[in-house]
Amino acid sequence: MTDNVDARITPSLHPDNVKSIDGFDEQTAPYLAPTMTAFSTAYEGVRAVLAAKEAAATNPTWNDAQRIIHTDDFAQKHLSRITKGFDVTRSNLEKGIAMLEQQLTTPIESKAAASLSAEIRSYAKNLTTEERHKFIQEAIDAGD
Repeated sequence: MTDNVDARITPSLHPDNVKSIDGFDEQTAPYLAPTMTAFSTAYEGVRAVLAAKEAAATNPTWNDAQRIIHTDDFAQKHLSRITKGFDVTRSNLEKGIAMLEQQLTTPIESKAAASLSAEIRSYAKNLTTEERHKFIQEAIDAGD
């Protein structure tokens, strides 16, 4: 996208700005791809509005007020799509962050206990009834 820079558009909307975020690398790129898409949509939307403004200026059948009105109608459609894209992207990022935080705050012990108890059940299931009773009694006697 760096070859496709338009001097008429603020550089802050350029999608390559996402690449300058601290921690951006090959591993984080998939998580930030929707953000880059949102910025790209905004950048290209502004470019399309500017092109529509230039095209309206060359229409000899419109006066200045009509040019502004038609350009504004076009711009409002793009603005709606752009802002919706940013809103959806932000919401999805916040949901993803919340999910990751929840996973990181879940005690490791509970995850380990779940897999350990599954292994114990599997082991006990394969024992005979007498061996199972003995196994359970030994666990009770050991305070386990």
